[in-house]
Amino acid sequence: MRKPEIEIRTSRLAKGISLEQLSIWTDIPAKDLLLIENGFRKAQNRHLFLLATILNIPHKELNVDLGIVEQELQHLSESKKRRSSAEIKQERPPSAMIIGPYFPLDETPDCMLHNENDVLSIQAFENASQSFNFLGVGTAQQEEVALPPSFIILDTDIDDECYRGTAQTLHSLEQLKKVPVFLSSDKKPDSFRSASENTNVIGHIRRPESEQERNSQLFGLLSSVERLQLYL
Repeated sequence: MRKPEIEIRTSRLAKGISLEQLSIWTDIPAKDLLLIENGFRKAQNRHLFLLATILNIPHKELNVDLGIVEQELQHLSESKKRRSSAEIKQERPPSAMIIGPYFPLDETPDCMLHNENDVLSIQAFENASQSFNFLGVGTAQQEEVALPPSFIILDTDIDDECYRGTAQTLHSLEQLKKVPVFLSSDKKPDSFRSASENTNVIGHIRRPESEQERNSQLFGLLSSVERLQLYL
């Protein structure tokens, strides 16, 4: 049995295929193909599988392990997903998820706030149930939801739903484990701080009384969260 590199070069030349053509068909750089054909570089199994298929060489002649081919393709797919997710994160403005009557927003549940330096996307939900539906809690789509927000504001008055249980549920989701949660209320922080123990909240804030106060508070939280993420 001839060495794989000799089999590849012999079959390519016999079919009159140039390195440049083979590079286009396989997405392997021509310089790498040249190194593979001369035995100076070991090709990955998925590349050997592709070369064997295009050049009509039996897979066993190139010592192709189909099990490893499948593993390499799976790893490649996961890497592409991670890169795609990272690119989306870079393009997507920071966002805040608001659950409960923290402050009335526009009629639409999503809006964009602007100041001199930042843009903040807002996703608002009247209650915890709506936010859980959005996040896909309890469904197969849970891990495929949109990218996590920069922080969450959870109001203590969410239509008789338990904000402590809501905070714990949010923290139990893999995609939200590192997302800071702030409790909001019309009471002074000291009066409900003890009630929020063991809810994994980061801080307590008063409900704003004006749009200007709301915007200042939200962008202030965003600034503090960006510093906080360095330690989470």
